[in-house]
Amino acid sequence: MKKIYLSGPITGRQKDEYRLHFATVESNIRGRACANGMEFSFFNPTSLRLDHLEAPKWSDYMKSCIAELITCDGLAVLSGWQCSRGSRIELMIADALGIPIVHMEAPVNELDIVCLEAANAEIYRYWTKLCSKWAVIEVSDEVANDRSLVEITNRFLDPHGFEYIEK
Repeated sequence: MKKIYLSGPITGRQKDEYRLHFATVESNIRGRACANGMEFSFFNPTSLRLDHLEAPKWSDYMKSCIAELITCDGLAVLSGWQCSRGSRIELMIADALGIPIVHMEAPVNELDIVCLEAANAEIYRYWTKLCSKWAVIEVSDEVANDRSLVEITNRFLDPHGFEYIEK
C-alpha cells in the first residue's frame, strides 16, 4: 500500500481550521483512490503527538515529520504551502529524494510559480519550458504565463496523480 504524506501550513492557524483542511484533503484523496480500486495510507502531521516531550518546539515536530516523510511514496501539497516554512522544507526534501509531489490545489498566480522554483525544480523547469513554447508563437508574456499555469495545473494537479507512483 502506498503511503502519502500531507504537507501544508499549520503554524499560525487555528487548530480546528488546519485539522479540517488536512482531513478534507485526505478524505478527497481516499475517496478518489477508492473509486479507482486503490488504497493509500496517510501520514497527517496534524495527528502527530509528542507527548513524551514536556514542551515540544517547532523543530521537534519537524524532525518527526521528516522522519515520516522519507518513508512515504508521495507528497500531497495543500494550498497555503508557500507561507509555511515546514512545507517548503518538506517539498525540498521530497524533490531531492525523488518522492513524487502532487499539488492538490492549483497555483493561483505568478508568485506561486516563483515559490515553486524554490520548492520543486521539476515543476519550475516545466513552467519555464511552457512559457518558452508560447513565446515562440509570439503571444504576450501575460498570455504565456496564463496558458502555462493552466497546462501546469492540468499536469501536476491530476486528481489521480498518486496512481502513477511506482511502489
